[in-house]
Amino acid sequence: MTILLGKNEQAAYYMGEMEKAMLQVCNLSELEKRVAESKLAVARAHANRPEKFMIVIIKPTKAATYKDFIDVIDEMKIADVKSYAIDDENISAKESAFMSAKGL
Repeated sequence: MTILLGKNEQAAYYMGEMEKAMLQVCNLSELEKRVAESKLAVARAHANRPEKFMIVIIKPTKAATYKDFIDVIDEMKIADVKSYAIDDENISAKESAFMSAKGL
């Protein structure tokens, strides 16, 4: 799962590779539910094998606030996401264009 943090407590997220994914937009207050749903989908897809788990990439944009970033990190802990990474240097042109088009 990739989470793109935007402005005004908004985020975009997608599963898998950007080129094949459908980006969704949600408020940060909805993100906990979206992470839980995605985590469950990954577990089901891999027959609940413990060595297969969801990895989350968090990409804060320049418009994101530090508070929103910390809130998302907290969500990773609350949702018991085993592996997540922060990558603010590799936001693709497609991701950036989507965020701009959505006003994020």
